[in-house]
Amino acid sequence: MFVPRPNSLKNLRTYLHECAHFFLHRHDRSKPYHLRELEAETWALVKMRAGGLALPHEFVCESKRRIAKDIAGDHNKGIRIKKQAEEFARPYLHDAEQSDFINNVEAGIQVMMDQAGSSRSMVGSRHRRNHRNEGDDRGDHET
Repeated sequence: MFVPRPNSLKNLRTYLHECAHFFLHRHDRSKPYHLRELEAETWALVKMRAGGLALPHEFVCESKRRIAKDIAGDHNKGIRIKKQAEEFARPYLHDAEQSDFINNVEAGIQVMMDQAGSSRSMVGSRHRRNHRNEGDDRGDHET
């Protein structure tokens, strides 16, 4: 297990999150990804609070946004979303869905542009080939 040195709140959360995966999931990977991530994230937050750390609102919101992205990813794969995960990340689910939608649209546009580029080069070479053939038929080709 590779984790950052817990020398900041963010690094401590990551450290505890990865420890949670070890304690909670090392023998069972049957749960959906978003649920494993939710369990690890909430375990880390609970341990930090139990240790007396005050967690800034934005810090907790960052965790909720991360879980919302995990939910969106599993949802796009057709995986049934667990209610406790939805409740935890509810304020950020719409943002994650929009972000995922935008990423999918951008990827689709790129594919279409790539295909159009290869089609243009194929059309261009066909056009040049046809033009050369027409020139040969008319006898006005270079010698």
